[in-house]
Amino acid sequence: MSTTLTFTDPDADAAAITAMPRDEITETGPDLLRESRKYEARTVLAAAALAERVYRERLAGQSEVEVWGSVIEHADKLARAEVSLQFKVSRSKAGNWIALADLLEKFPLIVPPI
Repeated sequence: MSTTLTFTDPDADAAAITAMPRDEITETGPDLLRESRKYEARTVLAAAALAERVYRERLAGQSEVEVWGSVIEHADKLARAEVSLQFKVSRSKAGNWIALADLLEKFPLIVPPI
């Protein structure tokens, strides 16, 4: 990206983008998209880390005999709810992020090193 965007002043960035020649826009657009995807991937990983901690905190101190069906389900729901609350997204999206992070962990070749 040859034109520097502030990412803090929306009006200045809008003016800079408007002033860009076509070639620069076609060069900058994919770069911006790539960067946004990196941030989204980190957001998903952060959400999953929070969910994992909440899940473990909920189950901490319980014996294996006490941890079964409804207790595990409650811990899952609690983790999803906490991600939803802290990241200000729906519980459905929180669940999707947690599931995506699980998939990324199982298939690490999908995510190139950042």
